[in-house]
Amino acid sequence: MKNQEKIIELGVEGGSVTIFKFYDEKGNDWYYHHTQEMSYEDLGLNGTDKKSKHISMSFAEAMLTMIKEYNNVMSFYPVYCNLDFQPVIVEFLKAYKDDISWNKERWFELLKIDESTLEKNILDDYDN
Repeated sequence: MKNQEKIIELGVEGGSVTIFKFYDEKGNDWYYHHTQEMSYEDLGLNGTDKKSKHISMSFAEAMLTMIKEYNNVMSFYPVYCNLDFQPVIVEFLKAYKDDISWNKERWFELLKIDESTLEKNILDDYDN
């Protein structure tokens, strides 16, 4: 796929799940997740390299689709986060606080946030 941009990558022993953003010929942005799993020849297990069949209209929708397919994905190790999507990612971290506990410091490092960010209401920035 042309003109795709990595938004978030979450790794786990033996593979990763990544959400990409791409543009169609009309310039509309779309999102999908891509799964890569290593093969284990000794065990007779083939690897996986698959793109989600579901194309999402927003990053948040792509996250929900990914979480539906991999219900423990938020416990995976965060490898990469595009800071342009930081507010949305932070909201998912708030929703999955228990899942991120093992990798909380890595999330904070990638997103350039601290514990207090998870306590803030996203609408606080828009209060008059």
